[in-house]
Amino acid sequence: TGLRTALLGAGLCLAAPSVFAADPVLNFDFNEGSGPPTSDSVKKLVGTLGAVGTQVLSVSDTPSGAANDKAISINMDNPTSQGFLAVNDSSGPILNLSSNAFTMEAWIKLDPTDARQYEGIGAYGGSYKMGMANQQLEFTLYGIVDITSGFFDPLDNAWHHVAAVWEPGIG
Repeated sequence: TGLRTALLGAGLCLAAPSVFAADPVLNFDFNEGSGPPTSDSVKKLVGTLGAVGTQVLSVSDTPSGAANDKAISINMDNPTSQGFLAVNDSSGPILNLSSNAFTMEAWIKLDPTDARQYEGIGAYGGSYKMGMANQQLEFTLYGIVDITSGFFDPLDNAWHHVAAVWEPGIG
């Protein structure tokens, strides 16, 4: 059918340090399997998957391979779309962590045939983003610094756990 999967994602977690290590601020595991709306298991924030012209599918290809486990496939059939998970926390902002230490992590699987230069994994508006730049994991504080990780996705059609840790004043 010519379908092209740029990114498969199995969860997105954002955690901030506390007395008890890192407490999740949000955790989307994408296991609902019911379509574009999804909710996180911590604050029950509702997220919408996709963008105009983006097809999002719930898929059974997951890191665990367990029965009934789900992941999402975004940016199918459109090599220029920039699909994403949009969460609106404007009524009670909890995700603006640019002045606090935090960790963002996800499981990803990139399509080795995709030629996309940039692929977002998770972002908070114009504040911060974790994504791929030319198949290399990159963390960005928009307009301040882009930090490349040195991790290049081997494009081996396998799942990889990726994370970005930010600590103000340290990086």
